[in-house]
Amino acid sequence: MIEIKEAVITNITVHKIGIQTDSSFINDKEVMFNFEEDEDVITKTFLKPFTSCHATYEFRHDEDVELNPIFKIAKEINEEADFVLKTKEIHQYLKDVSTHPNIKDGDLFVINYDNVKLGNEHYKALGIYKVENKETFIETFATIM
Repeated sequence: MIEIKEAVITNITVHKIGIQTDSSFINDKEVMFNFEEDEDVITKTFLKPFTSCHATYEFRHDEDVELNPIFKIAKEINEEADFVLKTKEIHQYLKDVSTHPNIKDGDLFVINYDNVKLGNEHYKALGIYKVENKETFIETFATIM
């Protein structure tokens, strides 16, 4: 189970994935928040579901985990690679492997966190979220860096 009260967003990018249509939009910049409250809402919205989860999951690959494309990209992000460039790679990979006809278009949020607590330790974390259905619950005026 994770604790999120000290978690902060260090990087965030939003891309549009067009699976059923060719409506993809790849963002060239990170999202910047004008207000700390907006960052808090986003952090809680995306991390809160994991606060009650007692299981942990790890990347897998039949031969070598280093061959798992998302593991490799996540590792490069953790090693301070160009965040936006790596999120574009995640976007492309997910678009390429999402071939089932029931997979909908959606927004891809890639969020880099710091200070996510698991047990007694604080970690960096990478969240990869695809949102297919959304309702407006907050209006923000994010500035693109």
